[in-house]
Amino acid sequence: MAPKKLDLDKSFSQVIQPSVNLTEAENFLSHFILELMQTLTATAPCRISFAGGGSDISEFFLRDRGAVVSAAISKMVQVSIAPSKSHLFELEWAQVETATQPGELTHCLTREGLRLIGTSAPVSIKSCSAVSTAGSGLGASSAYCVALLAALDRLQGGGFSRSELAQLACYLEIERCQRQIGKQDAYASSLGSLNLFEFLEDGRVLVNPIEIEKQTKLEFERHLLLFDTGFRRNSSRIVAGYGGVGAIEDRRSSIRDLVKFAYELKSLLEKGRLEEVGPLLHEAWKIKKGLSDAVTNSVIDDAYESALRAGASGGKLLGAGAGGHLLIYAKPQSHGEIISAIPNFVPVAFKFQDSGVVVQRLEMVTNT
Repeated sequence: MAPKKLDLDKSFSQVIQPSVNLTEAENFLSHFILELMQTLTATAPCRISFAGGGSDISEFFLRDRGAVVSAAISKMVQVSIAPSKSHLFELEWAQVETATQPGELTHCLTREGLRLIGTSAPVSIKSCSAVSTAGSGLGASSAYCVALLAALDRLQGGGFSRSELAQLACYLEIERCQRQIGKQDAYASSLGSLNLFEFLEDGRVLVNPIEIEKQTKLEFERHLLLFDTGFRRNSSRIVAGYGGVGAIEDRRSSIRDLVKFAYELKSLLEKGRLEEVGPLLHEAWKIKKGLSDAVTNSVIDDAYESALRAGASGGKLLGAGAGGHLLIYAKPQSHGEIISAIPNFVPVAFKFQDSGVVVQRLEMVTNT
């Protein structure tokens, strides 16, 4: 069900009418406050995936049920939308674009997102991200999609649930922009928290929150180290190497094993058996590396082996592979030695993020 179309001017806060006697500074402040009042800001988290990656690709789950364990993290993508002062569609990302119609924009996700949900008047769209939205392995491009669609949806009256926003983001990125990626990223970003997602043969996605004790979850988080490898890659090309229609059949058995690891990991976490998580991640990573020569490289492999020698019990490269971020699992007392063992990779601090996408607008408080 599409959200109700609203007039843009009416969907934002009411306009402040400045006094004709305002000084130049007061006029500036008045217009600044007005712009803030008229700005919708959506924030969506990135994610780390632990097990089951590759099974969320349609070529796999349309025949075999897929399953992925992932967690939203405190690395955010933010999208802000405001009325356009120039009466053109304005977009600020790696470059600045202006257009009279959304179809003239070159940024596919934004162009197709505007076409999908639409606005009744031109808007200005700005975004910022705590990580690169290209090749980070943290699902940042999907987080951008979720944040963009959530803001546009709120602008039009707010007709979609978070699950529907995730479904819409998958459609936008995979179908409209033809990116060969899985479904897990959009769902992790939209819903937040720590979940096992199941991808059914009929295309539906089941969300299974991992029922974990608060202290166990904190200990699990404390065992994790995240590193930026400095390598960036095109995930669509890597996924195409092992997830395409022909390639997937040669790897279907291996991906089934990864799905089993996802269910096993959920069980370990819910039982508090954290000492077994590292070895499970290690075994799953060995299988993932076998899916394609493009999944890793010698620099990443050497860093991973150095981490194991320094006390890690497991880990994996996040996302499709070949770059982005490396996840290491180890007892907290080993973290310092592991960081020293791989000095060319940059440690990245993070925490689990319980909330998914959030949309906010500045509200004025008045005395009555």
